[in-house]
Amino acid sequence: MLVGNQPLYAGVRGSTPFALHAFTTSFYNRSAWRIEGGSDRIAALLEKCITDAGGEVMTRCRAVEIVCNESRATGVKYIYGGVSQTIEADTVISTVHPSISIGMVKSPLLRPVFRKRIEEMPDTIGVFELYLKFKQRKVPYMNSNRFVYRGGTVWDSEYYTNSNWPLSFLYMHQYPQFDANYADAGVILAYMRMDELSRWSDTVTGRRGKEYEEFKRVKAATLIEAASDCLPELKDGLERYWTSTPLTYRDYTGTRNGSLYGIAKDVNLGAAGRVSFRTRVPNLFLAGQSVNSHGILGVLMGSFVVCDNLLGSGVMYEGIRSSIL
Repeated sequence: MLVGNQPLYAGVRGSTPFALHAFTTSFYNRSAWRIEGGSDRIAALLEKCITDAGGEVMTRCRAVEIVCNESRATGVKYIYGGVSQTIEADTVISTVHPSISIGMVKSPLLRPVFRKRIEEMPDTIGVFELYLKFKQRKVPYMNSNRFVYRGGTVWDSEYYTNSNWPLSFLYMHQYPQFDANYADAGVILAYMRMDELSRWSDTVTGRRGKEYEEFKRVKAATLIEAASDCLPELKDGLERYWTSTPLTYRDYTGTRNGSLYGIAKDVNLGAAGRVSFRTRVPNLFLAGQSVNSHGILGVLMGSFVVCDNLLGSGVMYEGIRSSIL
């Protein structure tokens, strides 16, 4: 029961620090909410905050290099519409996977030993995800998450085989839009290793071919069948579904190997297993879920730490405190 929620941080037997479990569990126990209208409202509100402050959110622009002079970062080179362009910057904050961030820095300011350490850090496992649309008033709304373990233990679900997958999965509903008693949509997540997708590793989203679509169809059917064993209303209530794989996560979020939570926290590595938000490039900072903690908690805390460092200690805390009170 203690670690029944470990998919929230991709816990691994014998290596995940207890502090990560405690931090994540406390975060959700103290404040767990579902967002009416879907979690993409967070992104929309963040974009509004940025544009209201005079900023610009640029999409379909692939960052390819963090440009540096002999002492600091000077900007970011990106490609838009096949054309390479550069934005000058006084400060650069990168929230993609640290190994990808470091790979964009060509400067010798980052030492080879640091690059090697980041590159060799283990990643958390990826997931196969089902996005479910339900028929109206067919599936009773469940105001909680369901963690299901089919292997007799909450551990080792990442060591599945093709015949026993999934050993575990997480099932949850989105907040209803029409009738508070019935779910409109839901999500099922099950661990998936990147090695299952190696034949499509050089492809991009939407252009992976018929074999990939068939692979996803078979996996979706298997996962729905497994979930229906304990959720009998699922089959009759399901109208349609969409899928994503670790490749989707890789291409959309910049996470290495499509890992769910980026770099894995390993208590056995000690200090060598931690990623600092600071780098040897004085105005280049790292944030995101690989730096502080996993998931949205890591994104929040990592961003808070970097911004507090830039604005001055206590400024962020007082700003948040005053906006709440």
